[in-house]
Amino acid sequence: MAKPITFQGWYKGKTKPNTLTTSTTPTYNTTFDGNDDMTAVYKEEVAKASVTLTRTTAETVTSGGNVTWRATITNTSQAPLTTATIKKSTAWTTGLAAPTAMIVTPVGGTAKTVPVTATTWTNGVSLGTDIPVGKSATVQFTTKATGTAGQVLRAGITTSGNYSGISASATVRVKDNDQAIVTPTAEGFVSVPTFNFGQIGIAGNTQQHGLKKAADYYGNGTRNPYLRIKKTQPNWSLTAQLSQPKSATDSLPTATRLLLGTAPVSSFSNYNQPTELKNTIGTTTAINLTANNTATNIVANQQFTGSNVYQLDFTFDNIKLEVPASQGMTGQQYQAAVTWNLVTGP
Repeated sequence: MAKPITFQGWYKGKTKPNTLTTSTTPTYNTTFDGNDDMTAVYKEEVAKASVTLTRTTAETVTSGGNVTWRATITNTSQAPLTTATIKKSTAWTTGLAAPTAMIVTPVGGTAKTVPVTATTWTNGVSLGTDIPVGKSATVQFTTKATGTAGQVLRAGITTSGNYSGISASATVRVKDNDQAIVTPTAEGFVSVPTFNFGQIGIAGNTQQHGLKKAADYYGNGTRNPYLRIKKTQPNWSLTAQLSQPKSATDSLPTATRLLLGTAPVSSFSNYNQPTELKNTIGTTTAINLTANNTATNIVANQQFTGSNVYQLDFTFDNIKLEVPASQGMTGQQYQAAVTWNLVTGP
């Protein structure tokens, strides 16, 4: 197969100048002195590509669930890309299973399914398509994700062919099913806690009740509820308020309180990467929310700075629901809402 070449220009005479003439029809006056030769200069093109990898499903996945990824290979050179392959890179984490097939779609072309085996996933899956100059192709595949709550898994791929190998990666986080997951576009709450106190009794005096302990709720108390915030503005503050607990036919008094204790505040290094680290940077004062929707200050403006992601951890055993004496009815399920208010500004 002939290698692609590109016309660079031409020059007259025996000495190549720094700047070539680029007109495609060379014309010049002859001097009949040995400098009448015309030399055309061409460059052999080298195939080059770029690649991106994106996750097309949600940024969190339940352990055991599937994640779909899309690689886009773009021809960035003046030579066609041939013999293209994709394989897992060293960035691929063990919590992601190998795909069993890939859907390869050249831009403007027809999609085709390419099977994947353990061997080809390690050595390179042949995509069976050429990518012309200025064009791209997408490769979509699905993997099963397995991990612990909150763990970040990284998919890393390398593509090569008649071009040098290039790599890309993307991540997914294993969902913490005890948390309410939110996905802010710029800033807001990434994950918010749930507080479930299970079945509690009616007492003749004020009682404090702890969170229920069950294997399917914060690991039977081995993990802590937390609030994770994503923000872009340098100034931010946080308040919270508690609504009145109500059932279908009854309500608890507004003197009911949710006691969260002091909460360690952390920032992150390498956020959303498998090497993610949480760094404790301070602690809030004791957080006590009264069920009358009154906003309670939790983090003051400028109290914590220097990061875009923060987490407040609430110690499982310190969280209490304080119910006044002789309140509530048997057989009723009471619910209330904690409203978190994030205020940001330049």
